[in-house]
Amino acid sequence: MPPFFKGGFIFFAGVVAVGAQSILRARFSFCVIFDGMYSTDLFDSAYLRFMRNYLETFSVSDVVAMFREGGIRTTSEEVEECLESDCYSIPLEDGQYITRAGAFSGQFFTFVPTVQEIEQGVVVPGDRCIPFVDQKLFPCDIIFSFNKNVLPEKKLEVDANSVYDYFSLTDIDIFSQYLDADPVNRNLHIADMDYMLPYNFGMTGFDFGEIFRITKFRPGDRMLAYVSDWDRGIVEILPLKIFFERRMGNVSRIDLELAKKSWFELLEKLLLESFDRHGPCESIDMQLMLVFFENANRLCVPLGGSIAEFLEWTDKIGIEFYGVERRLWRKGEIVEIDVNSIVTPFYDVPDFVIDSFIMDSLFSKENISDKELIERIIPESMDLSPRMQSTYSLQIENRRAKLRKSYNWFADFAFGEFRHRSIALYSDIRDLFFSFDCTESEFESFPRDEFVMLAQLYSHTMDLLDLIDEAGDPDGEEPSDEEMSSAQISLEGMEFSFYDIRPVLLESYERVRRGRFSLLS
Repeated sequence: MPPFFKGGFIFFAGVVAVGAQSILRARFSFCVIFDGMYSTDLFDSAYLRFMRNYLETFSVSDVVAMFREGGIRTTSEEVEECLESDCYSIPLEDGQYITRAGAFSGQFFTFVPTVQEIEQGVVVPGDRCIPFVDQKLFPCDIIFSFNKNVLPEKKLEVDANSVYDYFSLTDIDIFSQYLDADPVNRNLHIADMDYMLPYNFGMTGFDFGEIFRITKFRPGDRMLAYVSDWDRGIVEILPLKIFFERRMGNVSRIDLELAKKSWFELLEKLLLESFDRHGPCESIDMQLMLVFFENANRLCVPLGGSIAEFLEWTDKIGIEFYGVERRLWRKGEIVEIDVNSIVTPFYDVPDFVIDSFIMDSLFSKENISDKELIERIIPESMDLSPRMQSTYSLQIENRRAKLRKSYNWFADFAFGEFRHRSIALYSDIRDLFFSFDCTESEFESFPRDEFVMLAQLYSHTMDLLDLIDEAGDPDGEEPSDEEMSSAQISLEGMEFSFYDIRPVLLESYERVRRGRFSLLS
C-alpha cells in the first residue's frame, strides 16, 4: 500500500512485533475487497500451521508450491511479505528461510532446579525455556516430558520473595499476567489486589519426584532439555547424569564447572557482539534467539550453563529498563534508542482495528456514517487523499455489512465494555503520537524513556485489539478466562502508564513548538 500521510513522522506498528496473524489479516484485507478470489482464512490457517510445524529450510517458491498443491492460491510476493514480517521466520542465505520451530527443535539447553523444587519434587518451566519455545506460550502451557511420556502436573508452592527466581528474564507486567493466567491461581484475582502478590501461592509444574529419586539428584545438579514438539510446547527432559551414562561416560564436577565457565565467557562475548551488530532487539527473547541461532553449535551443548546462571556470573551484561519493557544490554548503561526505528513516514491500519471500531459502534448502538467511523479510526492529524478515503469507505461498508449480520449484542456483552475501554486508550495513544509533527532532530529533545514507552504502548494496544477481535470471531476459539484476566491486567497497566506519561510528553512537544517560533522571530 502506498504511503498517504502528508508531512511529519508516523509510528509504524510493525516495527514493534505485531503477531503474524495480525499482519496477515491486515495485509489481506484489501485483497478480499478488490479481488475476492483469495481466501484469507484458508491462507492464514495454512501459513500458521506451516510456520509452527515445518522444520527444514525452505524458499518462497517452496511455500507457494506446497500451498498450491493444497488448493490455496497465493503468490511469491505475498508469501515473501509474510516471511519478512514474521517473527517466527528466520532468513538465511541464498533466499532460504527456516522457521523458529525448525531452528530450535532438538537443540540442547540446560537449567538447574532450585532447592525449593527439589524439596517439593516438582519443576516449573518459568522462563527457563527462552528462546527455544514459542515466545507467545504462557509458562503454564509449556509441557515437560521424560522418556517421551508427558509428566504429571504438580503444583509448586512458592512465596513472593522466591517467585522471581523463575522469571528473571520476564518484564514485571508480563510476569503478573503469567501468574494470573496460571490455573492454580484461578481464585487469586491478582487484578483485584492492585497486582500485589500474596505471600504464598502456587505455579503449575511437573512431578519430578521419581526423576530426582532414580538419579539421586542433589542441589546444583543440572537438567538437560530440548524441544521435541515446538507447536505443542513439549520439552523433553534428560537429567545430565543419565545423558553422561548413555553417551559420554562419567564427567567430574571439576570438568563440569570448567565447561560452564567457558560457556559463560563465550555467551558474554557473543552478546556484546550482538549489541554492536543489532543494537537492542525488540525483546529479550529476540536478542537471545539471534545469538543462540547463529551459534547453536557452540551454545546448544550439554556441557553448558543456563541464562539465569550466566546473568548472576557476568559483570558486563544485565537486564536494563527500556520504556515499559526491559532489554539485555551492557550492565549499568542506558539502552540505546534509534529514533528511525520508531518513527517513519508511513501509516497502515490493520483490518482488526477497523473491525474493533465497527464492533464498538454496534455495541454502543450508535447509528454513525462511514465518514464518522473513518474519522475515529484515522488520527486527527492525518489528511486522507480522496483515493484512500474511498478505499476506507469501501472497506468499512463491506465489513460493516458482514459484521452487522452476525452481531449479537447479548453475546458481545462480555467483551463489549472491555473493547470500548481498549479503543478509548488506543485512540488517545494514537492521537498523541500522531500529533507530534516533528523532525528527527526534534524528537531527540523529547524525554527518552517516555517517548519509548509511548511507542511501546501503541504496539501493545494494537495487540490487545487483535486479541479482542479474535475473541469476538464466532468461528474462532474463545479465549480462556485466564487469557481475558491477563488482558484485563494488561489494559489497566497500560492505562496507568499512558496517563502518567502524557503530561510530560505534551509539555515537551509544547517546548518544541515554542522553539520553532523563537527561531522564526
